[in-house]
Amino acid sequence: MKKISAFIVALALITLALASCGGGIKYEDVDYREKGLSFTLPSSMRRSTVTDHDFEFSTLDAVFYADKVDYETVSEAGVEISESFDAEEYAIAITKTFDQDQLYFEEDKENMRYSFRYTYGDTEAGESETFFYVVVIGEVGNVWYIEMICEQELSADYIPTFELWEKSIKTYME
Repeated sequence: MKKISAFIVALALITLALASCGGGIKYEDVDYREKGLSFTLPSSMRRSTVTDHDFEFSTLDAVFYADKVDYETVSEAGVEISESFDAEEYAIAITKTFDQDQLYFEEDKENMRYSFRYTYGDTEAGESETFFYVVVIGEVGNVWYIEMICEQELSADYIPTFELWEKSIKTYME
């Protein structure tokens, strides 16, 4: 009887140990498809409902913003662009003011996707530096500006994550 009791207790301890070592909470990816944009993010990202952005998700270390771009908003911001602009025209227009040597710009014309990365912040003035990974995607009438942001010190860790998120971003006509 002692052996059976010891076996049951040992089996219970092993089961408990395996259950607790199973990685804890598992986060599944969540697919979003709304307003002409689809993308996939980890379920650990919290969605903000109080925002000026079409989509806003965040963790403690990173933020994902997405905004549909229209001619009225762009022209009010002082960006010179045609009324029937696409992702390429918009990406080129907004990156004109950047130091091109410091801008990591990539284009995928076939998929109407343009991305660039930059750091903003003046450490000499006491500002922390922020890393921006920007994606501009879409066709005429459905152009999106997406920012993925983290602190500059974390950018080496987040670039592969941001690249993964970027690959999931697609547009569709409603």
